Amino acid sequence: MKTEVDVALLIAGLSLLVSILSFVGGSRRNNKKDTQKDTETMTTVVVELKNIATGVSKIEGEMGDMKRNYQEVRDKVVSHDTFLATMTQRIDQLEKKGG
Repeated sequence: MKTEVDVALLIAGLSLLVSILSFVGGSRRNNKKDTQKDTETMTTVVVELKNIATGVSKIEGEMGDMKRNYQEVRDKVVSHDTFLATMTQRIDQLEKKGG
């Protein structure tokens, strides 16, 4: 009877050892998978941030172009306004001479 108990304890001990080893092995695999997933996620985030930075740079460039265009239009309006004032003065002078 003692041998049967010893064999049962030996089998129980071996089962416990196998289950512990399986748990440790599974944990290591899960950690590897988690690390791989984290790396993939971070890579995706970095790529997206680079895309956003590129988009911001393009927008900044376009805004610079718009500011230059606005300044050109503004300069033309000032030039036309000056020309119109000069023409108005000339018309007034001609009306005074003719009238």
